[in-house]
Amino acid sequence: MQTARTTLRTPYLLTTALALVMALQAALGLVFQAQYRDADWIIATWFGNDWFTLVVAVPMLVIALVLAGRGSIRGLLLWAGMLAYGAYNCAYYLFGAALNVSFPLYALTCVLSSVTLILVLSRTEVEGVAAGF
Repeated sequence: MQTARTTLRTPYLLTTALALVMALQAALGLVFQAQYRDADWIIATWFGNDWFTLVVAVPMLVIALVLAGRGSIRGLLLWAGMLAYGAYNCAYYLFGAALNVSFPLYALTCVLSSVTLILVLSRTEVEGVAAGF
């Protein structure tokens, strides 16, 4: 029988890569501000979103990963929620931002978030989560 740790090994690794890509994309957006070629009010939104991703979302994703690794049901649910946030958030960049040099990072973030979320949800024992409440 596989333990939760071995069952979720691949999603752990993918989430680590996702956190790095999200942080890189947000940092590059803040450092190279000229890459955004949208209207001024949209550019301001991208900057705010980059700051939020760097300061709040990435740390929460890492914390959720650590808590889930310790067997916390709340950590598991937070992890799934942050993966959903990653997929939702990157879709704005991927489909909403004017084409720029960070497009490959937007696409990679969407793929990593979506695939990892699918893996986490498909490997989660729903009965165990329900029993934890």
